[in-house]
Amino acid sequence: MNKPVNHHFVPQHFLSAWAIGKESKKLCRFKRIEHTGKFEVKNASIKHSANIKNLYEMIFPDGSFEIESTHVTPKLDEVGYKALNSVRGADYAIIPTSTKKDLAFYLTCLEARNPSVLELMELSEEEFLSIKKSMTQGSKDSIDEVFSYVGSSPTKSVMAFALFIVNELTGFQSKPFHHGLLNANVEEFNFDTDCLLTSDYPTFRMGHYNTDVLFSVAVTPRKALVYSANEFAQLFELLPKDEKIKIINLLTVAKAKSAYSNNDDLAPFVEEHLGWAIGNSSQAHIQQYILKNITSKSR
Repeated sequence: MNKPVNHHFVPQHFLSAWAIGKESKKLCRFKRIEHTGKFEVKNASIKHSANIKNLYEMIFPDGSFEIESTHVTPKLDEVGYKALNSVRGADYAIIPTSTKKDLAFYLTCLEARNPSVLELMELSEEEFLSIKKSMTQGSKDSIDEVFSYVGSSPTKSVMAFALFIVNELTGFQSKPFHHGLLNANVEEFNFDTDCLLTSDYPTFRMGHYNTDVLFSVAVTPRKALVYSANEFAQLFELLPKDEKIKIINLLTVAKAKSAYSNNDDLAPFVEEHLGWAIGNSSQAHIQQYILKNITSKSR
């Protein structure tokens, strides 16, 4: 089989809910062109959206291999596809506990697989040497040889992501992060029009998964889930409909470079707010930005 090279960090099955038409393989993409600063609105193929060539490839001195077909597709996307379809077609409250667990795992990894997050997984030289020093099993020469081989790779973050997936499934190294979503309060928000965006960074999280998490994601143009370790999710329910929609969309584009919809109605909103939390994702900035914008009259 030919190895896959078109690696999606937002799966095509996730984006397909925002397709322009029922049989369409395109969506409306909102993007700011980096070298000109011009805001662009155009129809783009789902196949070539939210993807990077060879994103999940691991490179070593004597060759390379990809984890798209060994880890991402079979361990993550095949499981997530079923869970996502379940919550898209039924109320969250009635889907089985096992499906809720699969969905939490999928959504947690949906954040972890974003290129900007993968960059944070790249071990520094100091961190790498610290791990090496902690190794007590095996001979010094064999440990040196292994770490020399692995340390020469420019793609250690991909290895870290593969281990992240395995840890989320098994907890072999630490408590899985998705358990924080399972233990959180969850509110489902349904709307009667296609009013919700998605993006190339479709999840929003504030706080740590296993302590004080706030996590928001639109799963269709009409449905969103908000997970919260406190009462925020319930308080969110008390907001007027327009403010709920605006907050969800603000969170969806907060760290995004591209946003997607099945129409261009929200182009002015996206142009104003796309990527507003990039460069400053502090809790204070997030709270101030949301408060300022939901109380303004601008869409």
